[in-house]
Amino acid sequence: MMRRMSRWYNALLSALLSVLGFESCSSVINNEAEEYGCPLVEYQVKGEVTDADSGRPIEGIQAKLGHMFTTDEREQAYAFDSVLTDRAGAFVFPVHGEVALQPSLTLILEDPHAASGGVGYASDTVRLKDMEQKQVKQGDGSWYNGAYELTVARKLKKQGGKKQ
Repeated sequence: MMRRMSRWYNALLSALLSVLGFESCSSVINNEAEEYGCPLVEYQVKGEVTDADSGRPIEGIQAKLGHMFTTDEREQAYAFDSVLTDRAGAFVFPVHGEVALQPSLTLILEDPHAASGGVGYASDTVRLKDMEQKQVKQGDGSWYNGAYELTVARKLKKQGGKKQ
């Protein structure tokens, strides 16, 4: 008898939880259905790099896009994409999508020649707050928050190579 009651009790609880579970996934608030998922924002970073003294465009500067994090009292960069500037000193990254425009989004500009000890340009770091942000596509009022264009214009200073 006790075993039979236990089975009915378990069956009743399972049915109740199933109905409540489905109800919570399709609840309606203010005549709008709730949605599940992550919001998305698309963005594209583009810019121009010039010589600080002459104002001429600089070709071949590596632009690295990623996130800057502080760990153990020091900053570390995580780059997930890189491009080189063209003859006009311009660069354009493909469109990226993330949950939101994160404050940790960082652009690092480096001269490959200077990095290898040659004569070149000093590196520069640009944070999201220092980029010009322009919304180019509206969101849909739901999970898609629209598309943004982030623009950077930087002047790099020359630096010398290793002395012999």
